[in-house]
Amino acid sequence: MTASHFLNLLESQKQPVASESDTITQFTEDLERRLLSGLATEISSQIFGQDDAPDGVFLVGGLEVNYQTIGGDVVVTLTDGISTTEIVVPSF
Repeated sequence: MTASHFLNLLESQKQPVASESDTITQFTEDLERRLLSGLATEISSQIFGQDDAPDGVFLVGGLEVNYQTIGGDVVVTLTDGISTTEIVVPSF
């Protein structure tokens, strides 16, 4: 086997080294996901918890979360200023 063959093997096994900016980006994205998850949990508790209200609105950054109880179902409408998504949670 030639030296170039071994060099090619070594090159193919190199793992990319994460730069500091990649680490910061990953940390920022992870933190953002955890914060949004916490907000979603808090909003869910307020909609379905013991002290729930039949309707309400939450503003999270540029996102509006509007919910209302209609015939026992909870209709959640998410609006980001560009698009709207509606989620119907059936009563149990």
